[in-house]
Amino acid sequence: MAFDLCVEIFRRGKTDGRYAIEMDELPKAMGISPPDLQRALQLGVERAWLEHAGLTLALRAAGIYVAKTALDLPR
Repeated sequence: MAFDLCVEIFRRGKTDGRYAIEMDELPKAMGISPPDLQRALQLGVERAWLEHAGLTLALRAAGIYVAKTALDLPR
């Protein structure tokens, strides 16, 4: 799920120069239960794919790499 979260954020494009999503948009964007979303967030942060930036969740360099790998884009 954390993998899918990186892809979803990457597909949305950049916001203020970062690949990011508002925290309140996550449940609808991902379409998963709150407990599953919380586990995905925790795993993404533990693996340094994601970081909290105020009220947004942003991709870190490793998260961008994960998303590009999943989408078969040049890295």
